[in-house]
Amino acid sequence: MIFENGLVLYSTDDVVERNETFEVGTYAPGYLAVGDDSGGKAVMIAIETQGVFMVGMGSMDPDDMIQISDCLESWVTDGFPMPEQ
Repeated sequence: MIFENGLVLYSTDDVVERNETFEVGTYAPGYLAVGDDSGGKAVMIAIETQGVFMVGMGSMDPDDMIQISDCLESWVTDGFPMPEQ
């Protein structure tokens, strides 16, 4: 699903493939890539805690993540806001 702000949310089939391709389990354990900004940054959710984050797809290091929402529910309710590029 693609939104006007450039956000791409992965389908359930794509989530598995993208997380394997990006090696999220290796580079960002405890996170799941659920989409991207159509510009090289992944949208990640924290699995064991809360929060929605963005990180460069070439990095995936949690230390490089920028939090864009305190929780997934708020991010969805607020209409999937994305930071300015």
